[in-house]
Amino acid sequence: MVTTDDAEELREHLATLERENAELRAHVPDRRRAGAWRAVLSALCIVLATILVPVATVGGWARAELVDEESFLATFGPMADDPEIQRYVIETASAAIVDAVDVEQLTGDLFDGIATLGLPERAQAALTLLRSPAAEGVKSLIGTGVTTAVESDAFPQAWRTALVASHRALAAAATGDPSGTVTLSATGEVGIQLAPIIEEVKTQLVVGGFAFAGAIPAVDVTIVVAQSDSLVLLSTAYALADAIGWWLPVVTLALFAGGVLLARDRRIGMRGAGIGLAIGGFLLAAAFSLGAVLVPGAAPSLGLPAGALSSLYAHLVGRMQDTGVLLGLIGVFLIILAWAKGPARTARSVRTALGGVNESIRRGLAARGLRTGHLGATVSRHAASLHVGIVVVALAVLFVVRPLSAGTLWTVALVAVAVWWATELIQPPRARPDAPADAPVPAEPLRSGA
Repeated sequence: MVTTDDAEELREHLATLERENAELRAHVPDRRRAGAWRAVLSALCIVLATILVPVATVGGWARAELVDEESFLATFGPMADDPEIQRYVIETASAAIVDAVDVEQLTGDLFDGIATLGLPERAQAALTLLRSPAAEGVKSLIGTGVTTAVESDAFPQAWRTALVASHRALAAAATGDPSGTVTLSATGEVGIQLAPIIEEVKTQLVVGGFAFAGAIPAVDVTIVVAQSDSLVLLSTAYALADAIGWWLPVVTLALFAGGVLLARDRRIGMRGAGIGLAIGGFLLAAAFSLGAVLVPGAAPSLGLPAGALSSLYAHLVGRMQDTGVLLGLIGVFLIILAWAKGPARTARSVRTALGGVNESIRRGLAARGLRTGHLGATVSRHAASLHVGIVVVALAVLFVVRPLSAGTLWTVALVAVAVWWATELIQPPRARPDAPADAPVPAEPLRSGA
């Protein structure tokens, strides 16, 4: 029989339970709201990082070209061996020298001097007929000499020397400073000044037996290689680009990392980061590919042959396009990695197979006395965070290293995989489910006669 005291105690207990349930219900919406805000912030970070991928790539490239001499030479140096560039340099330099020398006036003065020698009328008539062929012959000699100089083994070194000497001038090119080899005008025209190259060509002509080349005056001519309002914007923001060119990749990486860490499910966050990186990288590469198709159409307005302009464009954007492709491939790798850690049946099968291999290696090492003890247990508890850290560090290296090459990508990928695998092998062997926790040690049998 239930007494009054028992009933009172039950009512108090029930009231206590109701209060606790009310408190629990009050906290559930807060947790959901917190989780929703984390998801929104994670998505926002990944979207911003995706938008910044092309900007960070171009900004990093621009800073590398302006600051790093080796990177600058790696971009502009190979142009000296490009047949299209050589052909255009030959045509432009030859025309500039002919205009500077005034071949018609030079040959005319020569024939006028000969005419004063009192030659017979027939000789005078012959000299008159030879004036035009002589002028064309001199032009041909100039063209031949320039071609020989440009196609010689000395020309790449002359080109490289001019680039090295004018590397600092490239930094000033954003402000339109005419000194140096590379210039940027106020209207957005990017040009390569041929004056240093022509001086080297004049030297080669004199060495080759063309003595008149020594009388060629200084020639100031520029090859216009591009024109765009965006280049004028780059010139006005040069100082800013130089300052943020290194930080943009870091900020982009931080946003990707923040998107992964803020996600309620880090696997989903990693997949989102991979998708964003793939979109940003592949879109950048696709944009440069589209530019390669459209660039020849701009050749007439720039006064450049389509072949030469296409070669210039390929040299200028080649590294950025390769970087875009590499970043896209990294994004695909992250997507695959996120899938491999997911609940799909195939993913579980892959994890089971790899886990079995790792466990066999762990047990083999333990059987040989190679135990990791406390370190292995700590790594096992924080394995997920360590894996995220490995991915973040690998991405940081790839974002910072410039220029980014396929060799760098493979090196970073192999090192990351090796470190990842090491974090798996360093963990202690898993306890067998059928093995007792503390197996008794069998006693030694008694020996007779002891």
